[in-house]
Amino acid sequence: MIRDSFEQVVDKAAVDEITEKVSAFVDKNKRVLKPEAIKARFAVDEVLLTLCEKYEEKKKVKVVFESKIGYYTITLFYHAEQFNPLKKSDTEDEWTKQALDMLSQSASYSFKDGLNQVTFTVPKKRIRTEVYLVAAVASALLCGTLGNLISPEIRNFIIKYVLNLTSDVFMNLLGVFSGLMIFLALVNGICGMGSVADFNKIGKTIIARYLGLSFLGGAILTFISLFFFHLERGGVVRGTDLMDQVLEIVMQIIPSNPIAPFYEENMLQIIFLAVFVGVCILAMGSKVDNLKSAIGKCNELTMKAVNGICTALPIFIFTSLLSMFWEVGFSSILSFWKPILVSVVLGLVIPLFKLIYISLRYHISPFKIVRRLMRGTVIGFATASSAASFSAVKNDLINGLGLEESFVDFAYPIGINLYGSTYMLMYLTIILYLAEVYKTPVSPVWIVLAWFLSVVFSIATPNVSGGALICIGVMLQNLSIPTEGLPMASTMIIILDFYLTSNRNFTQELEVFRQGKLFGKVDESVLKG
Repeated sequence: MIRDSFEQVVDKAAVDEITEKVSAFVDKNKRVLKPEAIKARFAVDEVLLTLCEKYEEKKKVKVVFESKIGYYTITLFYHAEQFNPLKKSDTEDEWTKQALDMLSQSASYSFKDGLNQVTFTVPKKRIRTEVYLVAAVASALLCGTLGNLISPEIRNFIIKYVLNLTSDVFMNLLGVFSGLMIFLALVNGICGMGSVADFNKIGKTIIARYLGLSFLGGAILTFISLFFFHLERGGVVRGTDLMDQVLEIVMQIIPSNPIAPFYEENMLQIIFLAVFVGVCILAMGSKVDNLKSAIGKCNELTMKAVNGICTALPIFIFTSLLSMFWEVGFSSILSFWKPILVSVVLGLVIPLFKLIYISLRYHISPFKIVRRLMRGTVIGFATASSAASFSAVKNDLINGLGLEESFVDFAYPIGINLYGSTYMLMYLTIILYLAEVYKTPVSPVWIVLAWFLSVVFSIATPNVSGGALICIGVMLQNLSIPTEGLPMASTMIIILDFYLTSNRNFTQELEVFRQGKLFGKVDESVLKG
């Protein structure tokens, strides 16, 4: 549907006028995100300037704005010989090429009968993924209550040939990419560190603290969590047999060949390979810059593939939960209170400890700290998104606690990727709960492995919808827990995600402040104001 259009002769003086009209159109549509509006203006501006440079005589350009399902379009029409202003020049520098690559994802060019056409696509705001996931759970609950109205024969037919089949197809598709995705994400993350020699004292210390606190905090929370679950003891727990178990785990980490881990879906071996390859690439420095770039692009490609598959995540949750409700009833979901309560209560241990320590160590009222960090914490709880609360957290640290902006720009983003204590707790409690439900034999080696995997995946969770569910699925396989527990795990992840995001924001803000004090990066006048 055409919303607006106009024609104008283009010269360099008119470019700003046209882009202002483009901005006015985009800005008045509240369903367009700010970054997309800026990108649209920049894209149109670049094309118009290119046309001015190409043609000596002024060209009349018709601009048409249209609204379509899910997006808006801005189309430029001009009569001339065929010329694609989106085509990249061989003489452009690398930055320009990357910028135009980004533009080409939302722009297209065509030519017919002397008429050139450039179309820019501006996506509308979409309903947040969490809304679909909550709707899937609510729909499964509603349909589950209606199951008694259907005869057992029809219900069993639907379970076998519709619900279970749909769930199996989704998990099989996800399994195709899960190992490769985690391998590439880890290697790409290690490569992104630059060079081992490039880290200054601050960088090394921050990274070491994040990783150290993740593993140490995870060990403490693992020990405490064991008291809340009734686990089946299995395996030998002492003597040479215990050492044999440890040796077997260690030997299983080292693959016999580089292909076997992916074929066998052995995540421990995939993690080992990723770390080994990543460190080797890191040590080689600039000699392998092309390889680093290729790995980054492969990682992006894999993420896009998984993102595409995970658009069906609400369907998987609906079919899996409905199948579970019709087969075993609602008693299973009523037992979720234990892992959720344990996660909520233990999730307060680390931030409270940090808050009390910082308050006593630096003589600051804990109420002042909480008040000044409240905005980022609340937004994290409301959105369940670290990205959505990023600017609020940054503002809290700079204007609330007085940290230097350059320090926050370095320390906080690293922590988003490396500080995993709160999400580690979610993985751990879900795994322990499912081990209790399915009576999985548990030994000391099993517990150590659960701790290790929980911490590693809390750090390396893929940044895609359903990334946490992928990690849970991998952990179930490595810990000998039936994968039938995935529907329950997905429901608990949805419930806990909001709380743990706000918890993580608050805990990480405290840690960044603590690091800022260590390196003298805090403006005391702001802190005391």
